[in-house]
Amino acid sequence: HFTQCLMDNPHRPQYYAARGRAYAGLRQFDRAIEDANRAAALNNDDPWILEMRAEIRLLSGQGDPFADLDRAIKLDAKRPSLWRLRSQAWLRRGDETSLERALQDADKACELDATGASRLHRGQVRLEIAQLETARGKDSTGSMLKALDDFTAALKQNPSDMDAWLARAEAWIQIGRAQTANGRDAKDSFRSAIEDADQALRMNPKLVRAYLARARAYRALLRPSEALADCDRAIALLPSSGMAFRERGLCR
Repeated sequence: HFTQCLMDNPHRPQYYAARGRAYAGLRQFDRAIEDANRAAALNNDDPWILEMRAEIRLLSGQGDPFADLDRAIKLDAKRPSLWRLRSQAWLRRGDETSLERALQDADKACELDATGASRLHRGQVRLEIAQLETARGKDSTGSMLKALDDFTAALKQNPSDMDAWLARAEAWIQIGRAQTANGRDAKDSFRSAIEDADQALRMNPKLVRAYLARARAYRALLRPSEALADCDRAIALLPSSGMAFRERGLCR
């Protein structure tokens, strides 16, 4: 469709941008980048085009998304998706300073956006920060509880958000592990993780990540047969999943 539109009007940058996004969805990243560059060459002052090219660069790992995102934010600082995307770019780097910048951008997105998308993203950033804190022997309880609050707020906004249910399940697992490490009873946290994974699976019974999250919670509750069953379901759905085989090995 977009190719035909470009044949009729080869100077419309929006058509190149839209086709580039479609190529990215097909994981044809070279073509996606080529169309994104053509769109930007025709109009380098459109925040949507810059955002689209940055998103493709982030997905493909080709090029630096920050230049496009910085320029787009200067052009339209009230667009929450730009702040979320730049936060994702910082998150991808993974070091402590980048995670702090990711949280700053996520906070800005939440200021601008009353929907659950920004709260979900900020919760994911906070969960990454909690993991880094745990790896460094720091108390990560505060970050985990704040992540949990963000996921809960996202679900209040949109109870059908499968990603938010799964993210909250992961947060409960991390909280449960921290409680266990500190000698506290973590059963309620792992049970909450199972409930949230159940909810995600009601929406999509083929969601491999939900089976694995539930398996981790079952394993923590010393329910190995149920954990193994979930690992087997995950492997049946995605035989190439090394994570599923690893989790099944831990359950035995």
